[in-house]
Amino acid sequence: MDLDALEANRARLHVPYKDQELTIEYQPERVGMNLQRAWLRLGQPPHDVEPLLEQLATILLSWDLSRGGEPLPLTTDVLGALPVALTGTIAQNILEDFADPKSLRKTETASASSTRSRTTSTPAGDSATARTSRSSSSTHNGRESLRGSSPDSLELTPA
Repeated sequence: MDLDALEANRARLHVPYKDQELTIEYQPERVGMNLQRAWLRLGQPPHDVEPLLEQLATILLSWDLSRGGEPLPLTTDVLGALPVALTGTIAQNILEDFADPKSLRKTETASASSTRSRTTSTPAGDSATARTSRSSSSTHNGRESLRGSSPDSLELTPA
């Protein structure tokens, strides 16, 4: 078993939120019990969101979230500034995709999508079915904060 090959595996999801869609790319090999525990703890007092934000920042590789046409960096600060429902939807969709044996994340050449929900999973290298723009992707490189900004000004891809 080659650890480098495992870590090279990527999955792309189209996450519906309200009347828009967020495209994310994540690393399935980083999904573990810590994400599930953080997700479950979010629903229990004291409702600490930090562990979930830290797990998502580790698992997520890119997204097409922007403000005013400018890509937003994928950081815990930006994740923390998102509406809690959107952050929760991202985590839930990753966990569902990861647990779904029909998910395309394990198959490089599959052309069908998961029928579990409106969320679709595509191999990261499958440009025919994945709708992302290189110019609007953001990665862990930035450390920008959204404090004081309105979630209404965040841009997702229309569904």
